[in-house]
Amino acid sequence: MMKTIILLCLCIYSVFAFPNEHSGAVQSLVKSLTECNDLFFSNISKYKNELIPNVPIEEISDQLAYIPVKNRKMHNANYVQFAQPIRYGSLIINGYYDNSLNLGKRGDYYFWGFVIDNSLEEIRSELNFLSWTEIEKDSLYTFNLKIHRSEDSIETWHNNPNTNIGIKTMPAQGTAEKLLLLEKTPDATYLVCSLQGYFPPEVLAIIRPDIVNQ
Repeated sequence: MMKTIILLCLCIYSVFAFPNEHSGAVQSLVKSLTECNDLFFSNISKYKNELIPNVPIEEISDQLAYIPVKNRKMHNANYVQFAQPIRYGSLIINGYYDNSLNLGKRGDYYFWGFVIDNSLEEIRSELNFLSWTEIEKDSLYTFNLKIHRSEDSIETWHNNPNTNIGIKTMPAQGTAEKLLLLEKTPDATYLVCSLQGYFPPEVLAIIRPDIVNQ
């Protein structure tokens, strides 16, 4: 009898702790994040009624919305924990990370995405539709490295396998780079998009409408 009660409690906890396990909202949100463009913010708006109240949401327009943090420029204020974790398959997503840095001659850096309570191996296995490149053994992987040059149209991005990862590197003047990062740090494991370099407002607006409209 006691074993039955315990199993029942575990089932109830699973339902309430991970309410979006099979949700099309979470599926769309995670997959659109991996593309590192404004589709992510379109999906937040599209599925906002399913995501609330676990995920805080603010609207940009009728078709765009974002997940707010207190201050993306401050280390202790650039993360929001969800009211309850949400699930993408076997992945447990605890919250949202949004960080921006202005490094002067090194350009601007933007990071946004999810904090996930799984190992890197588990995340890579669940996201097996992505072709990861290992940058640092057991701690840093990348996918879909792209570059935009000043002479390109505002929506043009080229494959860029030579991207240098990290804020200690300097993109060439007049270029912008973007990529998906999977990183394990002492604090957390992140699945985030990264932008680095020099962004005319019209280019940044396509990828990060939440920044341009604030």
